[in-house]
Amino acid sequence: MASDRFVRWKKNTKPTKDEVEQVIKDYLGETMTSLKWEGDRFFACLVGKTTAPLKSVADEDLRRILTHRDGEERWMEVWLADDCLDVMTRGMDEYTNNVADGLAKIFARFWQGKLEMEK
Repeated sequence: MASDRFVRWKKNTKPTKDEVEQVIKDYLGETMTSLKWEGDRFFACLVGKTTAPLKSVADEDLRRILTHRDGEERWMEVWLADDCLDVMTRGMDEYTNNVADGLAKIFARFWQGKLEMEK
């Protein structure tokens, strides 16, 4: 399931594609292993694999749910439209989701956008 963090722009306050790319690079720094532009969005891959932080304390049934995507590559999408930017994760772990939350907050704060988080 996808988690979206929409930043909706006021008129004439949105960043350019180049500015979005630079902010992603500066924010993720050495935690990013690659950044690609495909079609209408950036794909950023992060170091490490997804983790389930509660797997060691959960009962067996919950552990099975928590670890269903454990050990996959960490990544996020940053989709740039005319009226908004969407920092999206698709079934990622707590770490990746929190990193994505922070990135969306930076865009909203600097470009005076309205942040809407849908999880």
